[in-house]
Amino acid sequence: MSEMVLTAEQLEELAAFLQEVPLFKALTPDDLMVLAALARRDEFHAGDILFRQSESDDRLSIIFAGTVQLVHIDPDGAARDAGRRERGAMLGESTLLVGEPHDVTAHAETDVVVIVFERESFLKLRTEQPRLWGRLSPSEKVARRLRAPRFGWQAPDESVIIYTREHWWGLVRRSFIPILVLGIAIFLVEVVIETVPALLALAVALASIIALGVIVYVIVDWRNDFWVVTNQRIVHSDELLLIRKNRSEAPLQSVTQIQFSRTGLAPAILNFGDLEVETFTGTLGMRDIPDAEHIKDLINEELEQLRSRARASQRQQIRADLQRRIEAGAPVVSPAPPAVSHRRSVFFLAGVYRYFFPKLVEQRGDTIVWRKHWIVLWSKLIWPTLALGLALFATVNYWTAQPPFGTLFDDNSWWLFLLALLLGGVWWLWVFEDWRNDEYMVTPTHIVDLERTPFWLSERRQTSPLSNFQSTELKVEGPIQKLIRYGTLVIKVPGSTIDFENIKDPAGAQAEITKRLAAFNRRKAEAEAQGRRNELSDWLAAYDQIRIGARPFAPPPPAPVVAAEESSDDDT
Repeated sequence: MSEMVLTAEQLEELAAFLQEVPLFKALTPDDLMVLAALARRDEFHAGDILFRQSESDDRLSIIFAGTVQLVHIDPDGAARDAGRRERGAMLGESTLLVGEPHDVTAHAETDVVVIVFERESFLKLRTEQPRLWGRLSPSEKVARRLRAPRFGWQAPDESVIIYTREHWWGLVRRSFIPILVLGIAIFLVEVVIETVPALLALAVALASIIALGVIVYVIVDWRNDFWVVTNQRIVHSDELLLIRKNRSEAPLQSVTQIQFSRTGLAPAILNFGDLEVETFTGTLGMRDIPDAEHIKDLINEELEQLRSRARASQRQQIRADLQRRIEAGAPVVSPAPPAVSHRRSVFFLAGVYRYFFPKLVEQRGDTIVWRKHWIVLWSKLIWPTLALGLALFATVNYWTAQPPFGTLFDDNSWWLFLLALLLGGVWWLWVFEDWRNDEYMVTPTHIVDLERTPFWLSERRQTSPLSNFQSTELKVEGPIQKLIRYGTLVIKVPGSTIDFENIKDPAGAQAEITKRLAAFNRRKAEAEAQGRRNELSDWLAAYDQIRIGARPFAPPPPAPVVAAEESSDDDT
């Protein structure tokens, strides 16, 4: 492959050429010149590979001259001919605009010249040239992903495939009765309100307010209840302002089957239905989803792409490992994770501060620790704090000889106040230590729920490897939890759940667990694949040694036939 810098004449020629590309068909001549300045010209020789399936080179290649053959590795590992592309064809539109890996391997069938746009520089057009960006004409699939909203819990390499909520018919069905009540109330107010008693008029007004409030509640609840399918997971979010926030999710790769159903005349006419998404962990019900059958096809298409990319990546790794094995003569070993060093402060005051003011979310090397929110602690410390405060007040009152305690007790009663201070302090410290010792941890390999009573009297530890992870459910209930941003994260594992109760920012914890799970699965898959590749390379190496060292079996040549001579009497 060779790379060339475009001259002024080539820029003009390129601007005219880009007008023929579907993505740029609606751009103005000035827009095309801006794009031409961003482009790069690459050349490939026949037999070169432009890119491989499952790789993400963050660029769009447009064929300027030559022919490119495309090959797709399907989920079963079979190589399929995906056709040929010639002048004007785009290769990597979703890679450029969305950042997704390639779904095919591109071979240069002849000498090929391509025009290349890099993702980093191209995406700057969104802010620097918003009008130009708005005139782009991406394919339907890419346009849908570009229009999809972006959420705070998304990973950098995670893109939204589907964003949908219940069909508007469900909203109409739930709000029909309050709308009817409101309509009747308005009719009464406008027509007969002057002819009815004041008490009945008040009842009509109250019914109107209640009906209007129910309508607003139903609309807000409908808008905040939605489904998101990304290229990594399926998420159901159900939120109501200052009342609740629930979010459950499951890895996309755990989906095994999707069932579509539709019952009734309204779903058939308005084109909505139900999806039952079956996973290894159970069933996710998507009710009254618009164009549900199409959404089912989109999810299945993404699943097939994920599996195809995984199989293509595996084949490329086998090839790369065999090449390194041949060159190095030894199996490839996956690098061990770097050791994590822990530094401890020796300053006493800093240690005291950390003890009484521990972080609610704390990083310990490669482990993240969550504690219950401060509000949980102070709700338990109300009575111990009141008791300790009363004991302290009584002690000061006694030693200063002020009424009532200073005059009520004699000089030999000091030990009673000391005992009260001691008991109040122990009670307060016990509750604090009991709160402080409860920790929820996520390590690179495990999820841990640790509950300890003060002074190591008892300990309960619930541990589950990340390989047992099934799904998570976020629960934020009530205005206080919504306002202070704390709640419970339910982690589902086989046969039970691990509950991170009343932690700070449970949505952040959910995102962190998802990130840790993805990293764990990558390491696990790579280790397993590396073992299989090493085993395969061992077999091939042994076969090659046998092939080189063995000699083909050949029977010994027959003895020459010699005529027997007659013996004579002289020889005897």
